[in-house]
Order: sequence, then structure tokens, then C-alpha cells
Amino acid sequence: MYQFLFFDFDGTISDTGPGIMRSAAYALARYGLHPAEAELRAFIGPAPNHRFREYYGMDEARTAEATGLFRAMYEARGKFEHSLYPGMAELLRELSAAGRSLAVASAKPLPLVREILSGDGIMGCFTAVCGSDPEGRPVEKGAILGAAMEALGVTDPGSAVMIGDRSLDVLGAQAQGLACVGVSYGYAEPGELEAAGAIKICASVAELREFLMGA
Repeated sequence: MYQFLFFDFDGTISDTGPGIMRSAAYALARYGLHPAEAELRAFIGPAPNHRFREYYGMDEARTAEATGLFRAMYEARGKFEHSLYPGMAELLRELSAAGRSLAVASAKPLPLVREILSGDGIMGCFTAVCGSDPEGRPVEKGAILGAAMEALGVTDPGSAVMIGDRSLDVLGAQAQGLACVGVSYGYAEPGELEAAGAIKICASVAELREFLMGA
């Protein structure tokens, strides 16, 4: 049984996709870009500055400008356009009540993660909450997860597992010597989690509960 459980946030705990995609579309429209929803989905999970730079070839100045536009829309509207996945709050409370140690390891800016968790009434389930740099400076998922592991006092990687919906979660876990459970109800592309090396794929919160309560 895994004692330490590290959860990604976007696409794993909460369906934050609508607000993120709206914010990305708003920023890109300023540059005459109007991508389809399938392209906007790439913004769910990684920090937006990475996507503006990697997908659209923006230089540092334009990346910073686009990220600022994204954040302005997300703060005004996007952060409210989310919902916990069905059964997630109950699962987190059950795991916490069972004495498991839970943490969030998210690429989302830490203040936003804390605000949303508090608003959804589940902050108390977590011993630690770790996120990315509030100013958007690059932080690898493995480094965020490493900070969460340190906060929980993990000394044996075999006692811990990461739960996430994108390959970045799997790779970040591997960088810290952890296994990763992939959740396909999030925003991964078909085969993405398997290719990255997730040890288990759960198609629903119910399947995730079954695995974690028995793992």
C-alpha cells in the first residue's frame, strides 16, 4: 500500500479545462490566432508560457506578454470555470481519514492552487500543496514533486506514487524515482500515458479509488 500520494491538479483532481482554454484563446486572439479546441487542450497541465513559446515560436518578450494576457483572463473568469471530478472530494477525504499522506504537485501557480482547493473545500485533505513559481519562471514537474516529497518526509520512493493525467506527470515521477498512475479521464492524448510509462491507467475516479485503496 502506498502511504504517500501525490496528486496533479488540472485534469486529475479538477476539470479546469474550460477556464484554461478560454484564457489561452483570449491571449492568442490578440495575435490574430484562433486555434481549434483540440489545439487549446495542450495548455491544460503545463505552464502557459511553455506552450506560447514551444507551440507558437514566441520570443521571450511576446511569451511574457501572452502569459500576462492569459493570467488576466484566468484571474477574471477562468479560475471559476472548473469542477471537481465526480467522486474526487469523497475519495480524497476517505484517503485522508484512512491515514494516508496526501499532497498536490501541480505546475499551476501555487497561489491559484491554494485558492481553488480552499474554495472547493478540500484543502484540509492535503498535508502539503506545491505549485509552480507565481511569476511563471520555468519549474520542471520533477522539481515540484521533489519539493512535495520533501514536505511529506518521503525517504523510500517505493512508499509513494504520483497520480496525474499527462505524460509530464509520469516523467516527473520517474525523475524522482516514483511510479505514476495515469488517469485517462483527464486531458491526455490517446496512448500518451502508456507511452510515458504509467504503471496503471484509471478511466474514472471510481477505478482510481479501487486501485489506491487496495494498493
